[in-house]
Amino acid sequence: MSDRKPTFIRILILFCHSREGWNPGETTDYLDSSLRGNDKRGIFGQTLFNQTEMPIRRLTLTTILLILTVQPALPRYFLVPNDYETIQSGITNIEDGETLFVRPGVYTENINFDGQEVVVASLAMYFNDDAYIDSTVIDGDNWGSVVSFSLGESRSAFLYGFTIRNGNTESGGGIYVLNDSQPTLSKLKICNNEAERYGGGIYCLNGHPIISDVIIYDNTASKCSKSTKMVYIK
Repeated sequence: MSDRKPTFIRILILFCHSREGWNPGETTDYLDSSLRGNDKRGIFGQTLFNQTEMPIRRLTLTTILLILTVQPALPRYFLVPNDYETIQSGITNIEDGETLFVRPGVYTENINFDGQEVVVASLAMYFNDDAYIDSTVIDGDNWGSVVSFSLGESRSAFLYGFTIRNGNTESGGGIYVLNDSQPTLSKLKICNNEAERYGGGIYCLNGHPIISDVIIYDNTASKCSKSTKMVYIK
């Protein structure tokens, strides 16, 4: 389980350490350091911490309180399997507005956003590198929909940068969207999924997903016409 101290607690600890002389140039963001060693590049090339050499010798309590007052909340990022063993456990435990990054690998599970307004992304998003799409796989193991949005999720429910494969269910083998859910789906490959009735790749009933840069191929649905075997939207 990840350390989930509130942001103001993290800041307080950080600046208390500075009393002995702390150099932010020696500090590397947790996610950067765990993913790419000494490369300080953050999301889409942005550095999440200031790397400028700027020694700080001592801060007064007044300074700390001022920083706590004006410091906005920092984005919260978590990592599978470091912080959570599975993608689903991460979705269940993080909070709305937070981001769950997933290391390359094959994750044999069926995930459901369960109404959570969170970002679930491979490192394709973090490093802006599409090679991670092929190497980060959610595999349904031929049981159920691989990914489900069924509790009215908004556009803030964001799935990015995965291969979605081996789902097998009545409708929506790859991705299942229902009940006015409006997820954002981007940079996905959806393949080798099956449905007994409709939408081997994506099944959407009374939903409004935003779909961009998604490749859908080699999916089957026995009761669909050829044109709707891959995607069924009604």
